[in-house]
Amino acid sequence: MPAISVVMPAYNAAAFLQEAIDSILAQTFTDFELIVINDGSTDATVSLLAQQSDPRVRVVDNGVNRGLIYTRNLGIDLATAPFIAFLDSDDLAFPQRLQRQYDYLQQHPEVDAVGCWSQPIDAEGRPRPYAWRLPGDSDFVKATLLFRAYISTPAFFVRTEVMRALRFSPEHDLAEDYDMYTRGVQHYRFVNLPEVLIAIRIHGNNITRLKKDRLAQNMNAISAKLLRRLEIEASEDELRLHRYIEWLDEAPAQVLQRSRAWLARIVAANQRCGLYEARALRHAVAERWFAVCNANSHAGLGVLLAWLRGPHSWGGVLGPRDYLKLCAKTLLGSLRRRG
Repeated sequence: MPAISVVMPAYNAAAFLQEAIDSILAQTFTDFELIVINDGSTDATVSLLAQQSDPRVRVVDNGVNRGLIYTRNLGIDLATAPFIAFLDSDDLAFPQRLQRQYDYLQQHPEVDAVGCWSQPIDAEGRPRPYAWRLPGDSDFVKATLLFRAYISTPAFFVRTEVMRALRFSPEHDLAEDYDMYTRGVQHYRFVNLPEVLIAIRIHGNNITRLKKDRLAQNMNAISAKLLRRLEIEASEDELRLHRYIEWLDEAPAQVLQRSRAWLARIVAANQRCGLYEARALRHAVAERWFAVCNANSHAGLGVLLAWLRGPHSWGGVLGPRDYLKLCAKTLLGSLRRRG
């Protein structure tokens, strides 16, 4: 029995699949099985999988296209190891990925699953000039999941019995991972390792870009459930604001005033319910408030003043450099508006 089962769904993945497989076969931790599930591909995926010669690679064929949720759940069922790691067929695992996550869960039996930081890359594998750094202990991860997807499934490493208890639900297609994480943190402890251990490929075929409206509907439905646990019955308009606080895409009118009031309402609701650890929620709220202000810094120094009047925190996921950047950006915004 291997120590780790790596689950990799593959649908029309021929362009990147071999790189993804090779990144697992090149791991410094070698006691694993790689379960690659062909989900009814119509490209060269089938012939590419037929060429795999490493005995640790298990190839499974769905026969027809069953979708990502079915395929990931099948991988969970087929896993023979006490730990499951996920990787998508267009992403890459850095050589130490399995070793570092395996060691962490072995050394921390109180933790049930661990994610990590990620390096975005383009279709040709060139790294973007930034990394997705998502630190936080289990309380902070739980609180932050109230506002946004904070764990990436290709980075997820979990105890098998926990994953089999949770599974991916078909109730929320395109947001099944966010749904699973928000359910999971109610009963288990999830953390993010502060290390870049995978590369996530950003390209034109990413499903969340092609179907963003349906993704938003699913995310809003999940957020509504979470808010009800805080005894907040959110309207459609409030859910759109809540999603903006995550995505920072199209700013609504009076975005700063409304965002500050909404975040304050959530903090007050938690003071009554005690659902989230108070410090962790305050920190998660401060991080999102900073993100909203930073996204609107082009409006000038008024944004800086608004940030100072809202919830803010020093340390943790935010540091002095972040605040100095906000000061500089709002100053530059003011100068441009005057010019």
